[in-house]
Amino acid sequence: MKISKKAIILGTLLVVMMLLTACVSNNAEEKLDDNSEMKGVNSLENQDLKVLLAYTYDSKDYIMVENTSDEIILDYELSYMEFDKNGLKVGNYETKSVEAANLIPGDIEQGSWLGSNGKYVVVVVNHIVYKDGEEWNAEGIDEYFNSIENTFDVEEYNKYLTNLLKEEGPLAENNEYVKIKEASIKHNNQFSDDHDLYFIVENTSDKAIVYLQVWVVQFDKNGLPVSTSPYDDFSRNSRVAGSAVNIPSGENSDFTSPLFLSAGCDNIKCIVSYLEFKDGEEWTNPYIFKWICLNNGEFELE
Repeated sequence: MKISKKAIILGTLLVVMMLLTACVSNNAEEKLDDNSEMKGVNSLENQDLKVLLAYTYDSKDYIMVENTSDEIILDYELSYMEFDKNGLKVGNYETKSVEAANLIPGDIEQGSWLGSNGKYVVVVVNHIVYKDGEEWNAEGIDEYFNSIENTFDVEEYNKYLTNLLKEEGPLAENNEYVKIKEASIKHNNQFSDDHDLYFIVENTSDKAIVYLQVWVVQFDKNGLPVSTSPYDDFSRNSRVAGSAVNIPSGENSDFTSPLFLSAGCDNIKCIVSYLEFKDGEEWTNPYIFKWICLNNGEFELE
């Protein structure tokens, strides 16, 4: 999976809220007899642009989409409807346009917009413009959201979400390129209560790594989430660290990010989210945001 460094660095583009209060995949059918998919959340007939996650946090709606086609997508539109904690709609559905997205096949993009008044959001792709000039338009948008308004169910939403995160979140921990050998908390600055992040990574790929990003979720001594504000762009207790590096194939390197961890942080979870190789190739962890959403709750103390 490839993604531009710019897209992943812009932390303000995406936020992950706490488990079971956010995140929704919209690739489910509206209702299945075996209840294997979530009732009331449904992508219309579109196989080229998939909504991976859609959720609310800090009065914003956040969407992550993936170009699953073999063509370049220039622009697209998303239609969405918000719901409150009881599953009642908050206003009518709205549509947002994303211009100059320029998504090549396999690209993942995150986006957000201010003004969310709900706790849950359901999103579908409304319109796609391809590089060759072809366009795709969804049919039955009004009818779809009229149905969603009457069938959205918070309990089923959370049940579907839990199963999705448990299934796909752990997949973020394994890849063929790099391993985190150690991630720990250091304190080397006597003038600050904040802590340093220290980690060791091993390059298990066959080429040199020149840029690396890791996501860290922070917890206190009791295993409860610690706020990373004003850096809480994905969840209340997560934060990204990234740097230019030089890690030859097969070698280990250690890194320290001074004062990166909050003063109340006593436990962490850490995962590699993005790599750039010396030959210009890029890799992003395709399950990173599901991993964050799965792991930003309580820390299991030993």
